[in-house]
Amino acid sequence: MTTRRFDFNFRPLQMNVSITTDSSVPDSQTYDADEKAYSPDYTITPCVIQPHVSRLDRDGYLSSGEVNGDSSRFSCKWSELKNGVETEIADTNTDYQISRSGNECGRILVKKNAKPQVPINLVFYCEYIDPRTGQIYRIKKPYQ
Repeated sequence: MTTRRFDFNFRPLQMNVSITTDSSVPDSQTYDADEKAYSPDYTITPCVIQPHVSRLDRDGYLSSGEVNGDSSRFSCKWSELKNGVETEIADTNTDYQISRSGNECGRILVKKNAKPQVPINLVFYCEYIDPRTGQIYRIKKPYQ
């Protein structure tokens, strides 16, 4: 009896991330100091920010496209950057709401207004596990 060995030499996945505003509310605000009012006011209508993470398998084994909805292989988190210090946004933080599952995984609702001259700086992190090899792809993308 002879034994044959099959080795697969997969090329690494090509991962891509883009982040878009996914609502009618823009991702920039103005502040009127005389009226003490924000436009738009994120406490009334949150700004919705959606990361789109996709893969491209040059070997053709996996279908190309977004992986946000693959909850068994995709996980994400957001951090807020203040004064050079990153702080992970917890699910209990009422200023934000982060979707953790489904095709909208990674979506964040910003429910607070920026202070004058102090923008809100966010950083998106995600991990994706290649189903072919088990390799973990780590992605970091700032959003300002």
